[in-house]
Amino acid sequence: MSMKPFNQNTPRLELIAGYEYEKRAIEIALIGNHPIVFLINKGSEIPSLLMTANRIALEQQIRFKGLVYFWCPCGNYGSLKDECQCKYPVIERHLRKLAKVVSKYDIWSQSQSYPRQYHLGEVEEEFVGRVKRAIKFREEQVSDNAIRFNSSSPLKLLTDSSVGLLKDYQQKVSIRVDVPKVVQLAITIALADYVYDFNYALCRPLIHQHHLATALQYQPYTMAGMQGILNER
Repeated sequence: MSMKPFNQNTPRLELIAGYEYEKRAIEIALIGNHPIVFLINKGSEIPSLLMTANRIALEQQIRFKGLVYFWCPCGNYGSLKDECQCKYPVIERHLRKLAKVVSKYDIWSQSQSYPRQYHLGEVEEEFVGRVKRAIKFREEQVSDNAIRFNSSSPLKLLTDSSVGLLKDYQQKVSIRVDVPKVVQLAITIALADYVYDFNYALCRPLIHQHHLATALQYQPYTMAGMQGILNER
């Protein structure tokens, strides 16, 4: 299920109440140009949220790529409301189709449908302002050579505790995790938080454990429903 094209009826961000975890993931995707995919069930407002994100990206001239995909063919797997009618082999074949494009997306998230909320969410202008400030901050750091990323040695950007966390993840979750991609994502997360500690002697940023932990949380291997399928590839 791919994202619908932008139209003038796309809701403002504050009209999509809740989904704070998912909005955070979209914020990071916009800041760092990280393609994002959501696994959902029927009733989720994620398709509307992605259309809103697409509109914001067009208005602000930011690149954005988002995808929504049902957990199963009937769309009810994991639903709190409707029972899934799909057998496990059918679900597995369905998810294997998504696994074929795993390398095309940096951020993976799963979202259930929630009861519709009637309060307002964060005002869209505040969200957009935060994204623009983080993008500007990133551009400044790149122009000042503060961010020197070498894909052949991404671990040099990590603190010792972060390296330990990454090794634990590789041992206990998946050895196949794309380390350079995870580190790039952790950089964006640090920028989004405005928490960036620099080792000026080496002219490079240090990515702390909580930045890396969030980046690993966005990996498809972290999702229980995808682990077995991806580890078999």
